[in-house]
Amino acid sequence: MPFRQLKNKVPVWEDPAPARVKEFNTSLTRVKEEVEIPASLHSQLQSFMNLTIQGSKRLVESNKNRAHSLSTVIKRGIHPVDIILPVYGNLQVVEPCIRSLFDRTVWPFHLTIVDDRSPDEKTKYFIREVAEAHKNVTVLSNLRNKGFSTTVNRGINNSKNPYICVLNSDVLVTPNWLTKMVLALEANPKNKIVNPVTNNTALINVPMKAGLSYLDMNQGLEAISSHKYPEVMPTGFCFMFYRSLIEDIGLFDEGFESYGEESDFWMRVISTVRNGEFHQWRAVLADDTYLFHERGTSFSTLGNEKHMSKRQAGSSRFHSIWPQYKSWSKSFDLKKTMEPLRGELPIELTQVEHALYNIAFVVHSASFCGGMKFISDIVNEYIEKGVNVKVALIKRKNDNKLEPSVLEDLHTAPIMFDSMEEFEKDFTTRVFRKGIVVASTCELVDPVVAVCRQPKTHLRSILFAQSDDP
Repeated sequence: MPFRQLKNKVPVWEDPAPARVKEFNTSLTRVKEEVEIPASLHSQLQSFMNLTIQGSKRLVESNKNRAHSLSTVIKRGIHPVDIILPVYGNLQVVEPCIRSLFDRTVWPFHLTIVDDRSPDEKTKYFIREVAEAHKNVTVLSNLRNKGFSTTVNRGINNSKNPYICVLNSDVLVTPNWLTKMVLALEANPKNKIVNPVTNNTALINVPMKAGLSYLDMNQGLEAISSHKYPEVMPTGFCFMFYRSLIEDIGLFDEGFESYGEESDFWMRVISTVRNGEFHQWRAVLADDTYLFHERGTSFSTLGNEKHMSKRQAGSSRFHSIWPQYKSWSKSFDLKKTMEPLRGELPIELTQVEHALYNIAFVVHSASFCGGMKFISDIVNEYIEKGVNVKVALIKRKNDNKLEPSVLEDLHTAPIMFDSMEEFEKDFTTRVFRKGIVVASTCELVDPVVAVCRQPKTHLRSILFAQSDDP
């Protein structure tokens, strides 16, 4: 043996004899039996090997990049983040947004809620209650509705910490989101703005994968991220930056009432020249962080016509100020940047091993209607409670849509089945083998019962009776 133990049990290396080396080398090339591998299996095994090698390289790169960010943050010290939350009614999204902030944020923060004269008293009362319950919350109230930019600027001017994060009220954050955002910002001196990944925004959206909630997506991205933090054109749903930028380029342009202000701010950042030097500052993506964004809800009380009018006005103003944006957008392949994140996530990284309950709601449609909205509210609440809950959608025979419409406030992506037969055949492999299966209407009872009666399963069927059911 190469190692020999001394009397004090300390192992000492001894070079093996030449004969032992020769024997070992011969054993590596000795083939006792030739095995023919089918071409299809060979291809699959080669694919697995490539994934393993890529995964190993990604892990090494990820650890190296993360270590650099951690080192930078530790040297600078742990500084709080000022979270600026503009609010205009919509208590149904404001309350879960704030609740997720306090439940899932470890990094120190101060929350400044700026009420842009909400039209309902319930929202005003709720945010006052939040401020009374938490020392790190300030509430500011506009005497008249001033729009997004002015409201955010007021929050920035009334805060003081070195990091600023502007957060829309229709966003749900995920565990450790703010810590990861700070690490992304500190990864490179050129990083000045950071966005997380999300399910619903114009440019950097990564749709939830079938059967996965936004919390599952966050877990999956954490596992596969190389922490390269690629450059992107940011959007305003969760917009974090250094306070020092305010000294360099100023606040948000209040000429943008509700849309376009973050794009203008970003263009000013990446175009900054100081003392004749172009700094090449950039906005980056925290590619290990996934937040849920309902999109548009925070301004839905404006009404659709007024809402679209403000969007169009903001877009027109932005392009008139920044005609060079068209050239920049042609030179930057954002689709290529987002491609790795939009691929399939390894199932093993998102599986729930020890869920308290497994529940699947079986539906024919996940688009907006009274029944589905009620189911969506139940599903969403279960997800927030840590239940492994799925939505299984069986397409109707006359439904030829490749991607059926889905409620934007649903916190998980439905698992699609093209037919009743496919549902009965594949449910246990694509959803689960143990749990509760809920038929959302009477017409779905038969396939649900058929699935629950399959051998080697532990499934129980339930009918979710609705008012229009016979």
